[in-house]
Amino acid sequence: MSGNVHEYNDYLRKLGNRVDYVFRQQTGDTNRHLFDDFDGTRDEINRVRAGDHGIHLVPAAKASSVNNIVVKDLGTNKATGDQMESVDWAKTANEARSRGDNDVTNRIRAFTNSFYHAAGPGSASARQHLQVFRSYKYMEDRAKKCGRRT
Repeated sequence: MSGNVHEYNDYLRKLGNRVDYVFRQQTGDTNRHLFDDFDGTRDEINRVRAGDHGIHLVPAAKASSVNNIVVKDLGTNKATGDQMESVDWAKTANEARSRGDNDVTNRIRAFTNSFYHAAGPGSASARQHLQVFRSYKYMEDRAKKCGRRT
């Protein structure tokens, strides 16, 4: 799977679907903790990936036309000890709107379109991160749908 984000995303979706299927087949709460562990691991991997991606996203966002970027603290990377952060787009937009900036959504959209979808190797890497984030979001949504998460 190395180097092929599409195979990795397919793997994530199949893994999530399999876990959901097994969860629906169980009776009682005897093995519930196993599913909680799976969900926690998925969430932790997603958090660390966001932190890894934030190294590139935060400076690019701060250099963009979007003013007063709000940075979200993602904690410490347990493997490296480095502090992780990402952009909190919702807070950035809400704070801008509260100051009367009604065009902030358009500027955020223009930045993210350029950052994730422009031609070139930098955007290709960012786009792969975005696709994996979407796969993890899909897995989380499926877990909520089958009643495993609330």
